[in-house]
Amino acid sequence: MIVIKRILLSFLLLFFCSVIAQTPNTIIEHFENYVEAPREVAYVHLNKSSYIKGEMMGFTAYIFDKSTKATSQLTTNLYCTITDENNTPIKEALIRVDEGIASNVFNIDSSFTSGRYTFKAYTNWMRNFKEPNHFEASFRVIQANDSTIQTKLNGSSDIDLQVLGEGGHILYNVNNTIGIIAKNKFGYGVKGASGTIRDEKDNIITEFKLNEVGLAKALFNPKPSANYKAVLDIDGQLTVKSIENIKLTGINMSMAPLSEKVNILFSTNERSIKQLANKTFKIAHHNGVEIYIVEFKLNSEGKALVSFPKESLFKGINIFTVLDEKNRPTLERLLFNKNGIKHHKASSVESLKDKDSLRVKIEFNLNDKVEWSNLSVSTLPTGTKSYDHNSSLLSQLYIRPYINGYLENGQDYFKDNNRITAYNLDLLMLTQGWSSYSWGNIFNTDKTVLKYPFENGIDITAKINKNQSGTYVLYPFENDNTQLFDVPEGKDAFQLKSNFPMEDDFLRVSYIGPGEKNSYKAPKLYLTFSPNIFPSFDLSYNSLAKVYLKETQNISAVKIPEAWKKVEQLEEVIVKSKKNKSRAETLKNNVVNSRIAILNDNVANLRIDLYIQRLGFITNYNYFTGGLTITNPRVNWGNPVPAVYLDDVLVGGYGQNATFDILTTLTTKDVDYIEYELYGIGGGINGGAGFIKIYTIPRDNNKGANKSLSTYLVPLRFSSNKSFYTPKYTNFDNQFFEDYAAIDWHPNLKLDDSGAVFLTIDNSRTDDITLFIEGVINEDEYISQKIELNKY
Repeated sequence: MIVIKRILLSFLLLFFCSVIAQTPNTIIEHFENYVEAPREVAYVHLNKSSYIKGEMMGFTAYIFDKSTKATSQLTTNLYCTITDENNTPIKEALIRVDEGIASNVFNIDSSFTSGRYTFKAYTNWMRNFKEPNHFEASFRVIQANDSTIQTKLNGSSDIDLQVLGEGGHILYNVNNTIGIIAKNKFGYGVKGASGTIRDEKDNIITEFKLNEVGLAKALFNPKPSANYKAVLDIDGQLTVKSIENIKLTGINMSMAPLSEKVNILFSTNERSIKQLANKTFKIAHHNGVEIYIVEFKLNSEGKALVSFPKESLFKGINIFTVLDEKNRPTLERLLFNKNGIKHHKASSVESLKDKDSLRVKIEFNLNDKVEWSNLSVSTLPTGTKSYDHNSSLLSQLYIRPYINGYLENGQDYFKDNNRITAYNLDLLMLTQGWSSYSWGNIFNTDKTVLKYPFENGIDITAKINKNQSGTYVLYPFENDNTQLFDVPEGKDAFQLKSNFPMEDDFLRVSYIGPGEKNSYKAPKLYLTFSPNIFPSFDLSYNSLAKVYLKETQNISAVKIPEAWKKVEQLEEVIVKSKKNKSRAETLKNNVVNSRIAILNDNVANLRIDLYIQRLGFITNYNYFTGGLTITNPRVNWGNPVPAVYLDDVLVGGYGQNATFDILTTLTTKDVDYIEYELYGIGGGINGGAGFIKIYTIPRDNNKGANKSLSTYLVPLRFSSNKSFYTPKYTNFDNQFFEDYAAIDWHPNLKLDDSGAVFLTIDNSRTDDITLFIEGVINEDEYISQKIELNKY
């Protein structure tokens, strides 16, 4: 249960505005019910925003607890999709998340043609909520044989010009703060254009100038006797928008963030004073987790001033909603508070050329010791046009989930802490209107309905025949251990929780009946899997599409080998060889002190402990209890028990109390080969009595085991972690390389104890290199920075 603090904030009311101390329980209770279930937020760092067909898309996903802003320690299942402009799926992958981090690649292969695509990442749990907590971003694919490439549009045609009152209302006969928004038809802001507010006689009432993302504000006191319009001038081309929906009665609001406090001035006009004189309004101040309620009334002059001390603000987003006496939301204003956000920047950068690579050291001044970290770094030419993202880790975590409108150049709001950045950030908050936390949803939800469960791997339920009680052996997936289930008579099912089958995995099961010793059978099971399908995710937010105009640069001669195939054309060579090495020879050449025993079809079908005796160990099988012990007769003193591994997973434990009962379910038909060592060389601290490493037959090639083994296809599996490969470019000195090349990608870098990170960059034959860094330190400290190496 989330604790909602029901306290009255200290505030200052001027003009004899009366104070009401009672907190309305109904608003608190509805809000508490709505936000009771925890939320997650996803951010994905894509190595580029424009790709040439044949490249790889590298990505690192960060999953956070929305309340604490720390990396999630619970999430394991992340769904990643790529769709085209018609929302048709092109790629899908289930990615395993560990400690809030996951990374992988998508191949920009023959599935893609030139065009715009959308990358989306979400968890099943996110589907329960209506706020935009998932991640989505637009990117561009260009085919190398296209005659032209394209670049982002910033034109002046088809402009969407809006004028909004602060908080949502413009009121006649009072001073209003208005926000102006100018976007082109693709959602991008019109940069730097000037404009005016005019009456019907074309008299200029006020002037404004748009910032980098097409936002501005101005003061406006409209009169009922006049009509008004906004006029925007873009290189001599005028865009005109009538200002409508100005209200005759009601209240408006104007927020003024000051150094020590935040003032909110509420005003009404003379026509509304008598109507609103005795009415009580409420300010619900919340951040999606906690809520405070303040009540106020207008004074005889129709004004009220409420002040919130800066220390009472939430870290990050603050949502102020004004509700009337019937708890109807009438005004809403967002405010952003950077205090408390731990954003670190590099204190020093060193780089050193070393033959075919560049070694880089980046240091950060941190207050605390580094206990845990993950950084992802995209390395691109400094003049690149292929890194044009509209979000960063910080903007995705602290802004995107709370707003409904577009977020353009979200990373710019965290670059600096100067006055201009603070002004632009508050301008973004002013022009957002209503937040993503809809009061309609809050008031109409008694309890949050959690239709979609939280997922942790794949759960498997096996329903068995009534005559098949006994012991079931489930052989390991790539990243899991062998599991053993004793099913007593009368029980008809057993369950496997939190499994992580990879894309090449199959589920393999053997069965032995009660009282039977070596009679292994292929069981007949009815299996159900949860989850068993790739879930769709219909919620989308206003992510900006990558928009391009034709350019004259021709790239038809550019050849980009498919990076994932690591193809390189060579001169003709003649390879001479005496003979092909046998599989046994290949395996033996990969070990140093140990031996290899391959179990081929000529080996009799024995219980595996009997075969281990042939290797020189002593095994003792208890026919009454099913227990198995293994010792090494060459050990004259100390622990005689070898370390035993099954598919690289330690079984039985260490020392003289170790038991290896699980091995009694294996026969030689289940085993591919055994690596073993008899004299304690190379076995580590726990391998003084030697070791035995048993490797079962590959999942899709179980020779002769069909009579004692059932194999099942898992319908939904995790994508294997693939390596990122940089394309081999034919030319490093042309404009194409500068604009669109990928130099390197590091998805999972770690800081050392002193706060330094080291990376090696492949030689790109250019000194103009830029690093785009995103990352998390100690779960709730962040790095989001662009570093140009040629400046150091």
